[in-house]
Amino acid sequence: MSGPHVLVGELDVATEGALGRQLRSYAAEGSGDVVLDCAAVTFIDSSGLRTLVVLSKELRESGRSLRLVNVPPLFRRTLDITGLVELFGIEPFTPT
Repeated sequence: MSGPHVLVGELDVATEGALGRQLRSYAAEGSGDVVLDCAAVTFIDSSGLRTLVVLSKELRESGRSLRLVNVPPLFRRTLDITGLVELFGIEPFTPT
């Protein structure tokens, strides 16, 4: 199994298309869960969240899951507020 895929920068309406394509390529690489290292994510809006939710749903339909690791506190707060923490199997934040 390879390590987590690293997300960097802002996950928003401006990056939504590229993010979706990149996440789908990660999903196509293997048959296991997709793990995203979010330590370098500086911002996420509803478009970024929607992209993650859509991928999570697609993976669940094939018995897989999307897991987020190293989720920074502000990103985690957004997930808490939206009720999405449970969906992504969040693992503890480990600052680098």
